[in-house]
Amino acid sequence: MPYAGWADTAEPPKAVCFDLHGTLLDDTNRLVAIRRTCSEIATAWPGLDPAGLLEANSQVWQTYWPSVEEQWTLGVLDGAAVSLEAWRRALRACGCDDDSVAHRASDIHRRLASVGRGPVTFDTGS
Repeated sequence: MPYAGWADTAEPPKAVCFDLHGTLLDDTNRLVAIRRTCSEIATAWPGLDPAGLLEANSQVWQTYWPSVEEQWTLGVLDGAAVSLEAWRRALRACGCDDDSVAHRASDIHRRLASVGRGPVTFDTGS
């Protein structure tokens, strides 16, 4: 008996993947973008250490994201606002309270993170 909606000659799918928890996506580009953003910001603003900013960013996301995840999911907060606040907190942890630096970091990160984005595909090996 053919599957509903499938032609008699069509093969049923071998697998269907649902990424309901964001665990199947490759985060490599995002991580590289964060590292490069930290380097660019530290180069432009003397006194900032790229490794320290990277660590601060990681710490901020561990504490900040759980407090805003639901609001982001529901559309109350957008990604740009969340990113800006995360950079603001990371920079503040490094002793930089200049809001223009947080805006610059957020802009740089958004630009770098968008490079190479495309559809996610999986090799099923068949």
